[in-house]
Amino acid sequence: MVNQIDNLMVAAQNWTLDLWRNISTTPERWATLRLPNVISSICYESRKYCWVITVDGVILKANYLIPRWEMISTVQDPSADTLKYLITFDSKRNRVVVLRIRSDAADGACQIQLEFYYPMVKPATLTQPVPVTSLRSGNRVLLAANLIGDAGEGLTPYTVTGAMAPPVEGYLVTPFSGTEMNGRVCFQYQAPDIACTETLQLSVTVEEA
Repeated sequence: MVNQIDNLMVAAQNWTLDLWRNISTTPERWATLRLPNVISSICYESRKYCWVITVDGVILKANYLIPRWEMISTVQDPSADTLKYLITFDSKRNRVVVLRIRSDAADGACQIQLEFYYPMVKPATLTQPVPVTSLRSGNRVLLAANLIGDAGEGLTPYTVTGAMAPPVEGYLVTPFSGTEMNGRVCFQYQAPDIACTETLQLSVTVEEA
């Protein structure tokens, strides 16, 4: 995908989205974004955004100027008999158009279909935070949780807020944190110099469409 106005290009290589600049002079790959699966198709939305669809029907919106993933969703009813997905953006109606390519039916009927999406994620689960470093008195402890959508995908970008439930002995170093592409969110907690039991409560605000 080429943005000729700003001299930028977005390309895919296996599991990564490669971001290039200065393409009319000396091309330079200046950043990459990790994909959840191998890319099937990519399309242009604007001088800031592009859309990607993977071989298993995951739809992603990327801000290729920052760069970061803005949204992760999925096609309705992803099926194993799909041979390929192609994607484009309908700028007039502000929606994503997906071409699902499938083999003809046994009677010869064509099963290729166009699908139209206003992609919106539906948060379903915010997992309990779990420590990923040693729980020792006096140490700074890293805890991780995941925000998961109803299709089982990690959700981004969302801000998750943390708070310590009383009684509190230590303190929360990061009271809020943003989700990564896989929906993971991390918090840092400074443990006191004594043995104790602490409770970290997490919450996320989801606006209705």
